[in-house]
Amino acid sequence: MEVQGYAQFNAFIDAVIGGTGTYSGTNGLSDLVTGSSPTFNFVQNVEESDNNDANAPIKPVPYTGNFDQWQYYYLYLITDSLNTLGFSPSPGAWPIVIDD
Repeated sequence: MEVQGYAQFNAFIDAVIGGTGTYSGTNGLSDLVTGSSPTFNFVQNVEESDNNDANAPIKPVPYTGNFDQWQYYYLYLITDSLNTLGFSPSPGAWPIVIDD
């Protein structure tokens, strides 16, 4: 079910990310998400938990199956974003998903 107003919010975020309209150049975030060293990362279309781990999302390629828990899905998205931004944590610096 789409939340009322979500389409407008998504269009707004797309404009900010893409640097279109009044959000061009340094008026948006497009100058921070492009290039070889982005300083900002967006994750869109995040699935909303229904509090039933049996319905957790499918893991991204190259992994198989579904996440065992919703919290692992969200932790994966956060960790992937940090890695995209170039963070290379030392072991134990932040949680990682160890999912079977």
